[in-house]
Amino acid sequence: KKKPAEPISSDNGLDEKDKAIIQCILQNSSSSKQEIAEITSIPFSTVKKRLSKLTAAGFVRREGSDKNGIWVVDRERL
Repeated sequence: KKKPAEPISSDNGLDEKDKAIIQCILQNSSSSKQEIAEITSIPFSTVKKRLSKLTAAGFVRREGSDKNGIWVVDRERL
């Protein structure tokens, strides 16, 4: 069951592309990088770089394999 997406705070240093990526993950945690790119209309290479940055900063993490895993958002950081 999907949880309703909560608004993302504006004082966390995230820009609009970061927020769009996180919002997409909140809506469907099993989205692939390619699906996130298609849904948000952000180029795949940008999504890939941004997810690396968001992961390093602790906003998101990947649980499980690349193929069957899910994205987990640290809601405390938002």
